[in-house]
Amino acid sequence: MSGDAPIGGYFGLSLARAAQPWPWLSAAQGFQSARAAIAALFLAHRATAVWVPHFVCGAVRDALAHTGTPVRGYALDARRGAPSDLVLAPGEWLLCVDHFGLGGAACDAAIAHHGADRVVVDASQALLHAPRPGVATVYSPRKFCGVPDGGWLVNAEGIASPTAADERASAERGRSLLSRSAGLVADGYAQFQRAEASLSDCTPAAMSTLTRTLFEAVDIAAMRERRLANYARLAGSLRGLLVPTLDDDAVPLCCPVASPQAPRLRKALAERGIFTPAYWPDADIPDDDPNGLALRHGTLYLPCDQRYDVADMDRIVHTLLSLEETA
Repeated sequence: MSGDAPIGGYFGLSLARAAQPWPWLSAAQGFQSARAAIAALFLAHRATAVWVPHFVCGAVRDALAHTGTPVRGYALDARRGAPSDLVLAPGEWLLCVDHFGLGGAACDAAIAHHGADRVVVDASQALLHAPRPGVATVYSPRKFCGVPDGGWLVNAEGIASPTAADERASAERGRSLLSRSAGLVADGYAQFQRAEASLSDCTPAAMSTLTRTLFEAVDIAAMRERRLANYARLAGSLRGLLVPTLDDDAVPLCCPVASPQAPRLRKALAERGIFTPAYWPDADIPDDDPNGLALRHGTLYLPCDQRYDVADMDRIVHTLLSLEETA
């Protein structure tokens, strides 16, 4: 502890640092959220415009609006990346999303084509994908583990120091984590929704002490191993359904399953206690972006994270296949 820290009194959370540190953490700048990190980047690097996929989290557009940066949209190619014929005008940047932790190859192709200094990788869904050398990369730890807020920005020079963290707000957002851990799932979900809404401010504030403390206790190796094992179980058991093959360095956020019945299946699974997200329903996707439309309307996103084991994956498979058979 620091020399002026209080001694004695009541206990807080007792957390030990993970044995294996996050390899890029020492070079990362911590912000209140990923959107705040994106805002900090483009407040420092005044782009004439940023190209973003139509299928993208609204927080990205909010962050760019906060900086006054014009946004141009592009349709995703078959690899969920930027089309090879996209041309950046002078001063323009490309934002490449590492969708679901499965888009590393697409991001690498964009970097090779446009250069490391013209691309920013939104790795909010790809926490375990290492940043590419010299490429500004944004991470969102709360997509992968139990932290109340936070975003990391790696490989970005000339970024202004963030404003002070709002420690009280972060502690309030942490209530949803405690409720979920106590089994109060419904209470925790309402608190989680309020916590998410409280992060709408894109001002580049610093990451909270609570988030840093919780994040540094996460076991990377265990997270990686369980997610890969769960994904493999789903991919090997969901006969007749299309599940993407993982690249060698991919660690998935979830298991995306292509299905034209995705909205119906999502509702039916929820009725049976299996909850799957609907990513970015507010995204404005034009008809000439079929891959973006398929990801929004025709894909089911199955959980495969480190909270679950083989028995949980088998329950998902059994339930989903039974619903498919009754369609």
